[in-house]
Amino acid sequence: MSGVAEPEGGPLTLQVRHEASPATTEIRTDHVICATGYRADLDRLTMIEPTLRARIRRVNGSPALDGHFQSSVDGLYFAGIAAAMTFGPLMRFMFGTTFASQRLAERLA
Repeated sequence: MSGVAEPEGGPLTLQVRHEASPATTEIRTDHVICATGYRADLDRLTMIEPTLRARIRRVNGSPALDGHFQSSVDGLYFAGIAAAMTFGPLMRFMFGTTFASQRLAERLA
């Protein structure tokens, strides 16, 4: 997977391409985290109200999740790197989104 990120005065536009295909996919997003050794830490997610954040059961700073990515707070779900401590390292990568999205869809349907 390779790509280019361009700021546009707000959201970022990512052009990503898998090496096996010349096709590109455009992703518009507000945040991108690119790092080696990044560790999810709920206390750094300041967009979650502090008293709500304090109610989330944790494993090494990450949310402890059930089989459908739900935290200990009913109706609050996490995916991506925040799910890696429960579901394994594939959740750190785009490849893990297929598994996560299927589980979330089953629960939310």
